[in-house]
Amino acid sequence: MSAFITSNKNKNIIVAYIKHKQDDLSYQDFKELNIGLSTQGLLDQLHKVNLAGFMARYQGRHMEDITTPTAKSGMRSTDIQTLKSLSCLLYQCSEGDAEQSDLYQDLRKLEGYIAKNIVSNMEEYIKAEWDN
Repeated sequence: MSAFITSNKNKNIIVAYIKHKQDDLSYQDFKELNIGLSTQGLLDQLHKVNLAGFMARYQGRHMEDITTPTAKSGMRSTDIQTLKSLSCLLYQCSEGDAEQSDLYQDLRKLEGYIAKNIVSNMEEYIKAEWDN
């Protein structure tokens, strides 16, 4: 397996979703993902977990190309793109102990939240039978 630092765009898509859904997400039981942070603060959290997986994989090598992500406005994307961006980030973090961190687990929980929202808005789901 390889790991890489996901792009600034990728992380900004995820952060834009979190900020857009902040009120709904406030009911989730996140241990470390602080949805109330500034956009840059959230980017820093995503970068932290990404960097942990990268460092575990490469043990300090290939650090020359790593830059700190910067907040970009207007990065709102579709829920499906957000899910794909988050899934990519999580895959890149799956080295070493990064997967054991509370932040990683919170991001997995966010992934499930986004997936459930996508499915529950699909016509097939809406038309499916609800047991009474």
